[in-house]
Amino acid sequence: QANGEAFVRNPQASGQILPMMDVQIANDQGQPCQTGEVGEIWVKGVALMQGYYGRPEDTARSMSGEWFKTGDIGKVDEEGYIYIVDRKTDMVISGGENIYCAEVEQVLSSHPDVLQVTTFGVADDRLGERLVASVLLKDMSADLLAFARENLAAYKVPTDITVTEKPFLLNAMGKIEKQAVREAY
Repeated sequence: QANGEAFVRNPQASGQILPMMDVQIANDQGQPCQTGEVGEIWVKGVALMQGYYGRPEDTARSMSGEWFKTGDIGKVDEEGYIYIVDRKTDMVISGGENIYCAEVEQVLSSHPDVLQVTTFGVADDRLGERLVASVLLKDMSADLLAFARENLAAYKVPTDITVTEKPFLLNAMGKIEKQAVREAY
């Protein structure tokens, strides 16, 4: 939970780990990460479900022993604060490098002409996946690619940037319907 003094001390964190839950950050091989390393957030504890009712395949995919694999990518610091970086499904692996869509979207949205932005991966024969950005701009002449090159590591720069003239569809949570944008691409 992130409220009161815990929030004031560290507003970027999602909160601190509650005593009734165990949290582990796991790498792609399911091994625990070191403090501060980024990986998938796994949880276990008395408040956790035993599985999805009537869906043993989904349960098997989302569990590793007693650990529930949340699908969130994050890290835990030395004080037990947990940070959520992205969703595992929103991580693009390009040329062996992990690219977190949320990070790239945050950087691109800081450009003064960007009204909306979403990023996603598409299959690539050479890289495995490549990163694509789709944006709604105030000024269609904005050079977003140059901005990306100035503000992101080279492997995080989108290979394609598409520009839309209409606002993106939003889901009930107010987030861009990324799957619809990917399908349109």
